[in-house]
Amino acid sequence: MHSNARSSPLGMVLLVIGGESVARVARGMGMSRQCVSKWVRRYREEGRAGLEDRSSRPRCSPMRTSREVEEQVLRSVASVGMRLTGEPLKTLPAPHYSLGGKPPTPRM
Repeated sequence: MHSNARSSPLGMVLLVIGGESVARVARGMGMSRQCVSKWVRRYREEGRAGLEDRSSRPRCSPMRTSREVEEQVLRSVASVGMRLTGEPLKTLPAPHYSLGGKPPTPRM
């Protein structure tokens, strides 16, 4: 698809800037008004550079497993030759958070 195609972010922005309503463009493209508005805002703030793909990686991960636990897991996996079963797992520290509900039933 070329960059000026109507379904491209630039195409949507050009329709809105040309006088079409955000709601009408969104309906025509099968997306939300918020999404179309986001592209228009990015274009107005940053120009064409604002329409480039961006990473979806989170800026921070507060629940991320600590580096120490990651290293301990990797050492355990290496020590058992990639056969990480129930027994080696029991020696690892429990996570510091809960996802709620019942813990998963171990399968053998």
